[in-house]
Amino acid sequence: EHNIKYPLAQGYGMSELSAAATFCANGINKPGSVGIPSPTTVVGIFDPDTQEELGYNKIGEVCVTGPSMMKGYWNNPAETENVMRKHADGRIWIHSGDLGLLDEDGFLFIKGRIKRMITRFDGHKVFPVNLESMINAFEDVRNCAVIGVRDRGHGQGHYPFVLIELAEGVEADVACRKIFQYCNAHAEERGRPVGVIAIDEIPLTAMGKNDFRALEDIYRDFDYTKLNYDE
Repeated sequence: EHNIKYPLAQGYGMSELSAAATFCANGINKPGSVGIPSPTTVVGIFDPDTQEELGYNKIGEVCVTGPSMMKGYWNNPAETENVMRKHADGRIWIHSGDLGLLDEDGFLFIKGRIKRMITRFDGHKVFPVNLESMINAFEDVRNCAVIGVRDRGHGQGHYPFVLIELAEGVEADVACRKIFQYCNAHAEERGRPVGVIAIDEIPLTAMGKNDFRALEDIYRDFDYTKLNYDE
């Protein structure tokens, strides 16, 4: 569109790695992925709690090691130690804070941020992006956000809770019931939402992304037990 002379390619990287860690180029691509690791760069998926490396198609924290890693943050050794960690293999890995998975062909798929991960009372981890992708596919949904609400039954942990912004003229009760029932039928058992409600507008950040923090401030203690999705 702007008469650029060079081809554009999608990739994944961060300042701490000097440049891109993965890339899609020369036909190397899969829909939804950010490509394969660059030469000499190693990408791994690790359990955020145990640092155990996970297998193919398992969601965990994206960690990267290789010669392009930074030496550390300027005058901030504490944050350097938090981000650059030595694993059992003896290597120093950059912990990205991103959730993702690697498939059998080595393609990386980004699935969200660790800070958005919802932990239930039983320790099971729910990744909001899975529900959001499912719900955003509905024609009547303009936007949706999945946040964690406090577990009102066990006294600890959180459950996934869905907020949707609907297209004009769509009946909210009908849409919420349909989405709730769909999630119960298609989402993993321990990843099902405890509620779905429609709001006028999902707040956005200055960057145009869903403002999950604002939503959590409002709905963290929402009493989902009063919702009824019976027809």
